[in-house]
Amino acid sequence: MRTLAIFAHPDDEILGCGATLAKRQDVAVAIACSRTAQLYDACGAAFSAIKGAPYYPPTLIRKWFPDQMLETVCFNDLVSWAQELIDRSDPHEVITHWRGDNNRDHRTLAEAVLTACRPIPGRPYSSRVLAAEVVSSTEWWAQPAFVPTWFESVTEDQMVRKLRALEAYKEEMRLAPHARSYENVKALAINRGASVGVAYAEAFVLMREIG
Repeated sequence: MRTLAIFAHPDDEILGCGATLAKRQDVAVAIACSRTAQLYDACGAAFSAIKGAPYYPPTLIRKWFPDQMLETVCFNDLVSWAQELIDRSDPHEVITHWRGDNNRDHRTLAEAVLTACRPIPGRPYSSRVLAAEVVSSTEWWAQPAFVPTWFESVTEDQMVRKLRALEAYKEEMRLAPHARSYENVKALAINRGASVGVAYAEAFVLMREIG
């Protein structure tokens, strides 16, 4: 099963589904925008920590849209970019943002990815689309509320890999009690796991699945 993770900023992919990406065997990551070249470089280091493999840049990270200004980009350009990623990778599963996130880039990209994932006969499209929970964004917006409908059970090792990957984005992390602290990222996984009877879990909204 090939998983394609499409997120707005470096660190979103790890915060939202890092342990799930560690669990998956065939993974590609695409990031739409970044504030600095250093964050771009951190993407590869984070990916290496997640997969336990030598550093290499995720091959689908290749185009930068303006950070915190995605709503100013032609929507069709965003959709075309996401569609090209899907065409190239032909994923079974696409993971992206929840369309109700507090961050406007997240919301804009979520809409573009969902549009790109529409099932057009004769073109590659994903049979499963998941919206991830990105701490300090997803929970800071009231409507539409994030109510998980898909829980991915993850192991202690996969959680350790997620936390190590976040060290690549240490400038984006905060001290507790901020939601984007190492302690609270782990606490959220424990809480999500407890709600479904496992040690750790990452939560998603299932946007579509074709059985």
